[in-house]
Order: sequence, then structure tokens, then C-alpha cells
Amino acid sequence: MNEVVLPNSVLDAVLASQITVAWAGEGSGDVPRLGWWSCGLTDRDGGGDFFERSTPATAQWAQLDAVRRAAVIVDQRIRRTHMAAHDHVRTIYHLGYAVDEALNERLRILKQTGEEPRAVLTFPVNLDEEFDRGAFDRFVDSLGDVPKPKITPVGRELPGRPPEALEVMTRHLVGALRPLPDEYPMPFYRVAA
Repeated sequence: MNEVVLPNSVLDAVLASQITVAWAGEGSGDVPRLGWWSCGLTDRDGGGDFFERSTPATAQWAQLDAVRRAAVIVDQRIRRTHMAAHDHVRTIYHLGYAVDEALNERLRILKQTGEEPRAVLTFPVNLDEEFDRGAFDRFVDSLGDVPKPKITPVGRELPGRPPEALEVMTRHLVGALRPLPDEYPMPFYRVAA
């Protein structure tokens, strides 16, 4: 396998975006958020209580890792169920095998720092506060102009080739979430087979 070497700052920015979208996409718990995945892993009384008891030293990381994985699973299920060439697209949670592995490794390293997530990642919204849809909308809007996606039965297809710069591609994919629908809209770029 080709190893992808990306600056930690780029990996951290992508992880912060992935985790923020995953957190916002939760649909269970005291305060349901967007409801794109049926879990409450970061909810204080749900997943929060479980992780505090089972992994007290890394509970915050465990919650954020778990909700990110929930989003990955939903994204993967949509791609594999509805796309013949499901590996020939790039989504928020499927940026290519080598990049996905680099992100997973970076997350593993960050969890081992002993630092709280917000001390090492710059989240665009405060994940410790109650979900504020307006704040999340402002974050997505702050990403600026993104290519206008074509609405398809599978998701929102961005035109053209994905940008080579990972942070730009991620910004486009997350920006294509707007307007925020009731179901995960899976923004994606097609890549050559």
C-alpha cells in the first residue's frame, strides 16, 4: 500500500470536520441533533455515561471516535448499497483508503496524548454545548462557495474532479451539506476507476 504523508495540521483539520459533522448528525439522546444516524454516543446520559464508566481516562475521545465511526458506517452503507463503483467516490467519510488509514492513525495518536480533544483539535462549533442548529448552519456557510452539487438518488454529486488538496476537498464536501436535509445527503465526488 502507498503510505500517504500529509501534514498533521491537514489531518487534524479533516478530523475536526468529520467529528463535528458526525456529532451534529446524531439523532438520539436528550437533545436530538440532525438525526442522520440513530445514536446518542456523545449524549451525557447515553453514550457519555457508558464511556465515562468504561474508559474514564479517554472518555471524550472514545465518544467522538464512536460517533465518527457511526457516521462512517452510514456513509459506507449508502455507498455499498446504492453505488456499483462505491470505492470510486470520495465522501466526507471515505477519502480513499490511504487517506482514511492516515486519519485513523492520526486519531489513534491524538487519543494517546492524554489531552482533551478540544485542546488538540480546533472544532468549528463547541461540541461541549447543547446542539445549536444555527451555529452548525453558520459553520457550513462559513466554508464559502463550493461547487453546486447535482442532487441524485444516492446523494449530492459535486461536479468535476475532486481537488487534490485534501483540506479543499473536505471543505467542498462539508459545504455541500447545505441546505441541511432530514437525512444524510452524502455529498460526493466521483474519481476515475
